[in-house]
Amino acid sequence: MALARLPFTLSLAWAAYTSATPPNPPPRPAELRVELDYSLKEVNLRAALARASLVLPALIEIIIVLSDLSSISPQPQRSNHLQVPEPLTNPHTASSHIYLTPSFLAFWTIAMTGAHLRKRCFTTMGAMFTFELAVRRDHKLITRGPYAVVRHPAYTTAVVVMGAGALCWSGPGAWPFAYAFDFERVSGDGSGTGTAAAAALLAWIALAACWVPTVWNAVALPGRARVEDKLLHEKFGKEWEVWAERVPCRFIPGIY
Repeated sequence: MALARLPFTLSLAWAAYTSATPPNPPPRPAELRVELDYSLKEVNLRAALARASLVLPALIEIIIVLSDLSSISPQPQRSNHLQVPEPLTNPHTASSHIYLTPSFLAFWTIAMTGAHLRKRCFTTMGAMFTFELAVRRDHKLITRGPYAVVRHPAYTTAVVVMGAGALCWSGPGAWPFAYAFDFERVSGDGSGTGTAAAAALLAWIALAACWVPTVWNAVALPGRARVEDKLLHEKFGKEWEVWAERVPCRFIPGIY
């Protein structure tokens, strides 16, 4: 049922927003390690797209459900039986295509776990965690917590949150999936075909908005991690080498 899904939708939006929001102000210009101005713009753009890609579909879903609820007419008769509002069960209303599924709950759990671990990365790094590539004046090499497992856990968790979130919106029970892949059932008897077609276009845009930033980050972050390793090696020397020997994997323990 659509109402039962809303708490999960809200928490998924929270996970995406907090994961893609910088925990600290930008570093001072002297601390930045970028060669071209567009690199900073790219970082900010990827973060903004990451937030919007999962937050906007959640807001649209909430609007769909609340709009259908607002169309419920008062029921004068009293009943001892629990009744589900008709707009949420009518097969030709938008809310009837929004419901919980085992796959959604599985991907939601992965996204929330990723968000929690990413927040731990923020906390562990403290003031040194910035979205911009920088080496602080008083920078310290962090090797505890998540950084004792892999060298770049925040990058891994960012892709996990975005990928799992995108999968949440790409399966049955999600409005983008219903309008993008189940157009005939959503449009019903054809009387609302024009509206359904517009909704289908919006659904495809929403799906693209979910997956484009996810793929972009998955492709861009390994290159950034290599540059970051090089900078840290230059600054900390032997200390970094000892850490890299103890923690050889950048993203996935024992694999990569």
